[in-house]
Amino acid sequence: MKNRKIRSLADRALSVEEHVGIRICQARRALALTSSALATNIGVAEARMVQVEQGQVRIAAGELFDIASHVGKPISYFFS
Repeated sequence: MKNRKIRSLADRALSVEEHVGIRICQARRALALTSSALATNIGVAEARMVQVEQGQVRIAAGELFDIASHVGKPISYFFS
């Protein structure tokens, strides 16, 4: 019975925060940007950017808009 409750990370559904964070990281890496450089460009601390990419915190709409502008992606990219 206990084994039913234990699911691997691969089986676990991603939260919206995790999914958006992964997409931000993918877009940033495609442009060969560091998280530090992107954080500086949008005016947040590097630690905040790392937390966002790891899905540990929710991103504000304004921050997502700024990130989308800097990486050349539409907002919808981060949710697809």
